[in-house]
Amino acid sequence: MLRFRCPSCQSPMEVDESMAGRPARCPTCGNTLKIPKTSQTPPATQKGQAPRPGTTAVKVHGESVEIQPPLEPMAIMAPACVGLALVVLPICGLVMARFFGGREWMVGFTFGVILSFLGAVFGLSAYYNIRRSRGRKGGKLYAQIGMFGGLGLGILCAAGSIFCITLLAMRPSCEDNLKKLYGALRTYADKHDGNLPKDLEMLVRETYVDTDGKPKRYLETDSCFTCPAYAVPAGTQTYQLAPAIPMNDKLFPDDLMILCDGQPYNTHGDSQVRVLTKDGKVGLVPADRFQVYLSEQKQKWEAAQKAKTKAVGGAEAVTPAQEPAAPAPAKTQEKTP
Repeated sequence: MLRFRCPSCQSPMEVDESMAGRPARCPTCGNTLKIPKTSQTPPATQKGQAPRPGTTAVKVHGESVEIQPPLEPMAIMAPACVGLALVVLPICGLVMARFFGGREWMVGFTFGVILSFLGAVFGLSAYYNIRRSRGRKGGKLYAQIGMFGGLGLGILCAAGSIFCITLLAMRPSCEDNLKKLYGALRTYADKHDGNLPKDLEMLVRETYVDTDGKPKRYLETDSCFTCPAYAVPAGTQTYQLAPAIPMNDKLFPDDLMILCDGQPYNTHGDSQVRVLTKDGKVGLVPADRFQVYLSEQKQKWEAAQKAKTKAVGGAEAVTPAQEPAAPAPAKTQEKTP
């Protein structure tokens, strides 16, 4: 019988002498090898001596020999997935902020959960394979790092993802924002002879009465400037105001638009534009006919303006209807003591 070791994994093997010089495949690592013509007995370890670092002592025909086991592939993949999860978190949280508009940490934590638990699964599988191989496969430390590190990081990422999802769920909808803005605009108009502000920035410098009847500065709710569907930081103005609508003039119909979503008009994903009318109602207008809707609003405004001019005996000249004011970044105001 010929006794030799695999050149790749150093696993001991024994074949019949008639196979000398023929090609074969290692049953442990699967590499192709050539059977030597003479026996090559692995070096024996001294009795009671511990194997060298990185080697494993195995019994070959009752003799203890040292072999260098190959690394289990999944033992390398496990810590690699955990490391990738650590890289994804800051990339999503810091670099991708402008693409997700406040949702970047939720995206990062979600990818972190997937990669971390994937590393834990790889580590557990690698550890099981290494234990079952009885020393013929290495990488036990890597498997443990991937298994426990992936499990711990996955739990932390899952907690962070749940926290981010909770915050997003608590964010007001676009309709809620428009209704809150209507309360501020209505109060502003009552204090300024029924006139709306020239732009939404003026609301930051004014006070209004909240629904609970207590005075409140608008800057404390400046997130209302931002539609949740827009990928921009909270507090950025995304709505367009039509300032030429007299709120207290009954000649101007209640269905005149005073506020709407800013461009692009299909941001919500449902091809509907949210509009706020003079009577405080929030409506939906298909994005593909929104320009037609604006033209109809202009015609209604001009007809109301002509009726007003006629009612006062032509004392007022007809002024052209104003288009919705383009949104501008919302500014904050320092609190006064």
